Amino acid sequence: MNKNYRLVFLIVIMLLFLTVILSVVNHQATVKLIDKQIEEQVLPLSLDNIYTNIEENILRPYLITSMMANDTFVKEWIMQEEEDTTQIKKYLSNIKKEYGLLSAILVSDRTKNYYTQDGFLEKLSQNNRDNSWYFRFKNASVEKEINIDRNMKIDSEYIMFMNHKIFDDKHNLIGMTSSGVRINSIHQMLKKFIDKYHLEVYIYDNNAKILLAQNNKESLYEIREFQSHKNELLSKSSEIFTYVTDGDKYIVNKRYIDELDVHILVKAKVKDFTVALENNFYINLFISFLITIFIILVIIYIVRTSLLKLEHSNEQKDVLLKEVHHRVKNNLNIIASMLGLQAMQENEEIQAHLLKSKFRIDAIATVHEMLYKQNNFKEINFYDYVNKIEMLSSSMFNEYTNFRLILKADRNIVLPLDTMIQFGLLINEMLTNTVKYAKNSSELQVCISLKIERGEYKFIYKDNGQEKLLVEKMNESKGLGTKLINICVRQLNAKIRKYYENGLCYEVTFTVL
Repeated sequence: MNKNYRLVFLIVIMLLFLTVILSVVNHQATVKLIDKQIEEQVLPLSLDNIYTNIEENILRPYLITSMMANDTFVKEWIMQEEEDTTQIKKYLSNIKKEYGLLSAILVSDRTKNYYTQDGFLEKLSQNNRDNSWYFRFKNASVEKEINIDRNMKIDSEYIMFMNHKIFDDKHNLIGMTSSGVRINSIHQMLKKFIDKYHLEVYIYDNNAKILLAQNNKESLYEIREFQSHKNELLSKSSEIFTYVTDGDKYIVNKRYIDELDVHILVKAKVKDFTVALENNFYINLFISFLITIFIILVIIYIVRTSLLKLEHSNEQKDVLLKEVHHRVKNNLNIIASMLGLQAMQENEEIQAHLLKSKFRIDAIATVHEMLYKQNNFKEINFYDYVNKIEMLSSSMFNEYTNFRLILKADRNIVLPLDTMIQFGLLINEMLTNTVKYAKNSSELQVCISLKIERGEYKFIYKDNGQEKLLVEKMNESKGLGTKLINICVRQLNAKIRKYYENGLCYEVTFTVL
């Protein structure tokens, strides 16, 4: 990297560093201010708002239940052995309509009769599992409770029942009154606080049992973060405390409602109140990023201009390389043609030697021909090359009326230039040996295959000559063809194996770096 580039990148890094530092300092100062506002203003006001909603949805029905339990008419009607059920039906119906309740309920302890605004509903029994709530409440030491249950005879959804015991003048239990409110309406209220105000609300009793919340927990102690704050949670005074979990800070405000004997807890996640602030923080970073991008684009323009000049220079070199390969191919073809012409004037023995040399030169010339006709000067497609060699060597097999070359290779295999030249000579010499030694009365076949196995190339050449050759004698041969094959194998850093199996076989294993 030259000095100009170093200076540009140094300026970019300094700008980014300065912007990030200023943004982080400003962000942290604002977060502290918001923490203080949440603790001193947001949560107390939200708690008052929640209390108002609870007063409307829970406390009001709770007080109505208490009023019914202390109503002289209700006590006298029970003590008069429940003679006229139409009276209690009318009473409960008026209570339901006047106060907008889901249900108004009365249970007589003597008869275990269960009345609603619609009249007699059922007779409670200890053997009925659905009636266990009454006998549990009857044996409890408290006079009133909030119970969340489902009564399919009243409604298919869960209902919040506000239960209150009825006592006579001697404080003997004679029955129970209850008012029902759809739990769904309470959940909608809690959901509103989560969605609109980002506040989690819990309503729980003195045993930390959750009565209402937007999760499926049964106790506050199931929430890991609250386990270390048991004293604050069950205190009957207002409490504010904070905690941190998973890197997020939470502020908790708790209040006890004496009328209901329950606690309300509001939990705020500070991060939910700093979203806008974080957005501004990220916007500042984004602007810095845009500035950086602009600088990078300028650098890219400069580099690209240089690259275009370099590419133009490379294109000129490519043209020159094509011209070189073209001229090499032409010169080799001239030499091959001269050898061919000379062979026509010599006896058969000399002619055979000259033609062998001509085919060797043709094999090399084919490599250069393929190079100048393609854009890649480093690699050659093996499949296409062998097809060209087949056409060039077809004159070798003129004496065979039936000759077939079978090529088994992936059409996408490419080999480097140097490797391909060696293979051209190898295949040419192997074809020459086939012409010289292989005899077949029906059809002479040559099969050439190339495949990749475990990172190695495996080349196999096989003919179907019917006369068994002694491979040992071939290895001892001092002919030029054998020498060329061995030289090519060494150039490829390959291993060669010769064997006879219904024809002569060459197996060459090599790797390409």
